[in-house]
Amino acid sequence: MRDTPLGATVLAMPFALFPALSHDRFDGGAQTLAWFTTAVAVGGVTASALSGVITHRSRPGLVMVTCSMTWAATLVVAGASHLLLITLGMLAIAGAADTWSVTSRTTLVQSATPDRFRGRLSALEQVVGIGGPNLGNFRAGAVGSVIGAGPAMSLGGLTSILAIAGILTTGREMRDYTLSAHRISEQSAS
Repeated sequence: MRDTPLGATVLAMPFALFPALSHDRFDGGAQTLAWFTTAVAVGGVTASALSGVITHRSRPGLVMVTCSMTWAATLVVAGASHLLLITLGMLAIAGAADTWSVTSRTTLVQSATPDRFRGRLSALEQVVGIGGPNLGNFRAGAVGSVIGAGPAMSLGGLTSILAIAGILTTGREMRDYTLSAHRISEQSAS
């Protein structure tokens, strides 16, 4: 699995930047701030409703990496945008990409992990899923206080893209993992 989830969350988690982004670029009102988090949620809920599109793919590692890259790229655009509709649209796409990335990661963990390690690896996955975003929000706030919310969001997305690209080039087994090939090799071993 490498550290694709950490590369996406620690380097690019944007939520701590939303209040400053709302204030700096838009009207700064509570409604605009609420739209930011709602856009992410709408994208996530929509992707969840359409999760069959992703769960029926034979290469969950490739899907996870693609969705992580999409998450990061949309945050680059959202951080650079001065138009509310573009920012909201990018945040909705980011929410969808995150949901599909998590779905693919769970599929990968559940299908590729031997039974005796599945509980431990699932626990580790949960720690990454909880800790990564919190560390990412800390990083975003620290960087945002120095360079501003929008640039910090874009920089986070760019560094995340670079990290995921590095993981992709060194993690061929994750990218090339195929569900059907794994099932065939498991049956041959028994």
